[in-house]
Amino acid sequence: MKIDATTRSSPSGTIVVAVIPNIFGPGINAEMTYYETPAGARVFNAGTLDFAGSVLTAPVTRMLENLWSRMTAP
Repeated sequence: MKIDATTRSSPSGTIVVAVIPNIFGPGINAEMTYYETPAGARVFNAGTLDFAGSVLTAPVTRMLENLWSRMTAP
């Protein structure tokens, strides 16, 4: 399994949307993030490779609907 988390080199303005705490031990968290680039690109990172397996659950479906609304807003 692979996870992602923010670091000092994460783009400025990166927002942590959700966290799976201590997934591989104390202090090792998977972080779902969102940021916008200076050029206007909107970037979402699920934070884990197996995210697709949970997209049909109610909380994740709702989160994705909210995310899509934000990413497609003018």
